[in-house]
Amino acid sequence: MFLEQGNAIAGGVTYGPFRAGLSYASFLSNPSLGGVPEGFDLRVNYLLGINAAYFIGQDSDRGLYVQAVLHVKEQGVTNQATAHVDLGSLALGASLGYVWKLYERLYDNDRHREWDTTLSPPLSLGYSW
Repeated sequence: MFLEQGNAIAGGVTYGPFRAGLSYASFLSNPSLGGVPEGFDLRVNYLLGINAAYFIGQDSDRGLYVQAVLHVKEQGVTNQATAHVDLGSLALGASLGYVWKLYERLYDNDRHREWDTTLSPPLSLGYSW
């Protein structure tokens, strides 16, 4: 199991070639994800994600896009033998990607709007310090 004691929610809107989203997650990490040495616990108290994308030269949310992402995070680190500390962080990044629409119409009921299934593997470039 990768994550324990977790919850998450995400949503977004599209308008023509623009897409924006908001997400929230909280979870207890474990050593299989790395960064949690023996004798320590790591909990992401909250991770708030905000993103905005523009689909280059398109009139919908298909094809090549560029996206800005902001993460606001607080994680708690516990040394099981001694102490606990909460650490806050901000991360700002950009990504470039491509969205393929696999199914034009996933839901056949005419009373509902069209739903699409997407495949968007990320390509990320970044620098950290």
